[in-house]
Amino acid sequence: MLYGLIKIKTYQEAISYGNKALEILKDNPFPSHQTEVDSGMYLANKATGYYKEAIKHLEAYYTQKSALLNENQQQQLNEIHTKFEVKE
Repeated sequence: MLYGLIKIKTYQEAISYGNKALEILKDNPFPSHQTEVDSGMYLANKATGYYKEAIKHLEAYYTQKSALLNENQQQQLNEIHTKFEVKE
């Protein structure tokens, strides 16, 4: 929904929904959704000229995205390690 609102350029409404989503994500962490919301909030805030907020969400996006990638890489490494041990 957030990207739909951005697409039709209703940025204030997108920011409102994004803030609600962020409140929900505080109590119910879901990292992949967090990155989506932060990305959308960056776009909406940038479009409205709220550059400090935009940068805050961009930084949160990159931090969370990096953590997700590192977690995924570690999981893949563990799987490869397990397969190697089984072959020996």
